[in-house]
Amino acid sequence: DSGRQEQVVYPGGSVAQDLHLAGVPIVVASQFPLSFKGSVALTDTLYGRLLEGDDPRVAVAKARNRLIAMPGGDTRAPDPYGLLMYAAPPADLDAQLTVARRARAWSAMKRAEARELPATERLLSWASKTLETECVALEAEIGATEALKKRAEHARATEINADLARLNHLMGEFMGLRASSKKRLAEAQHRADEPWQTTLAQARELYKQAAAIQRTSHWVLCQALVLSVVFDRAGKRDEARSEALQQSWRETSAAAQMDSDPAWVAGTMLELYVIAPLVFGDASPWGGLVGRETSVGEQAKALRDAVPPEGSQFPIESTVKELRRYVTWWGPKKPETDPHWELARKHAEAALRILGQTDS
Repeated sequence: DSGRQEQVVYPGGSVAQDLHLAGVPIVVASQFPLSFKGSVALTDTLYGRLLEGDDPRVAVAKARNRLIAMPGGDTRAPDPYGLLMYAAPPADLDAQLTVARRARAWSAMKRAEARELPATERLLSWASKTLETECVALEAEIGATEALKKRAEHARATEINADLARLNHLMGEFMGLRASSKKRLAEAQHRADEPWQTTLAQARELYKQAAAIQRTSHWVLCQALVLSVVFDRAGKRDEARSEALQQSWRETSAAAQMDSDPAWVAGTMLELYVIAPLVFGDASPWGGLVGRETSVGEQAKALRDAVPPEGSQFPIESTVKELRRYVTWWGPKKPETDPHWELARKHAEAALRILGQTDS
């Protein structure tokens, strides 16, 4: 009953109100002592929805609805009617919630790495669903903003264009993370000797959609290209398709060069040089056959040197995981049957050695 008022003539003095007045932006309380069943239901629903990234006001409404609909409870218990909220949410609450939901999805994807397939499927499915929900909301917001742009005065064009750029950036990022969750699930299925091709194909399509939205994100562009190469090498490729992949390679390289972070530039360029034999065959984007292996080594060393030992190792860890897929997963079981795959795999192994990952 932290929201209980001692008297109503001079309201004030409840613990909840005092906390709110002291600067806590959102405080949830009850004016009456909760029943045992009510406290369990409230805790389960309120904290469950907050952990899912719901707006706190929506979470409280869902908790109250559950208390009202609770079967078999004490009908005299005032649980749903005493529930209250003091709220002065920040102006950027929606943006904060978007960041929180993204962090939760990413955390689930990370936790899934060390699990057996059933647990991995549950975590990655939850992450994918969370990200998909966010994409649906963003799509609606983008549509509304584009409609506003058509009606708006010229004076607001700059502001609206900035909003559209921000929303499209978020859409591309969330779509890319959805694709990553599918790729991770396909990898887990491969490790468990389960069919994985359909799941990886879904990842490829999501990466392609993300790349169409975010043409300047070299991470998204590279992943869309890599999975296209993986599937194309497994089937037949015509000349037009080969030219399209080569153009994508060059566009991804150009986008990478625009990044200000040397670690991520090196990571993307390293993978591009690894797959170059699969994209260009016996030719190369830099002319002749000389320099291909040198370029792989130079980018691996550049990545290693760009990440200080005391800094975040994520750029190296992420690149190592990707390189290992060329060694243990992608390509023919007998790489010698495809000399270009064999060369790509050797380059991946050489890069792993330079990065100190000789156990691959």
